[in-house]
Amino acid sequence: MTFTIDTDNNIAAHAEVPAASENIQSFASEKELAKLAAEWPGSRLVEVWNSFAGVAPFTELKPVKKFTNRKAAVARIWAAVQRLLQKVAQPASDVALTESKAKKSPAKPAKRATAQKGAKGGSE
Repeated sequence: MTFTIDTDNNIAAHAEVPAASENIQSFASEKELAKLAAEWPGSRLVEVWNSFAGVAPFTELKPVKKFTNRKAAVARIWAAVQRLLQKVAQPASDVALTESKAKKSPAKPAKRATAQKGAKGGSE
């Protein structure tokens, strides 16, 4: 799993490495996030954290004014980012359920199409 963060601090999880972009940085581990964050001002770490705080599924996370150090900030952000994996994994199972339902659905529209043709034939 790869994560991306854009210039507005929006973090997204991706199953595959996304195409390179000027305003997006990617990372796949806490170490890679730490490497990116080494170039960021401390205020950006606070902004990233606070973008999670209080928002579902991060409702128990509290906003901060500052971190004690960069390493603690990265560790806390990485732990929060890991929750995105659960959010991404869940829709995948929903998609699988939707696909199995979709296989059953084509039979129903075929019956409806037949009924509609019959209805049109009676009107003409």
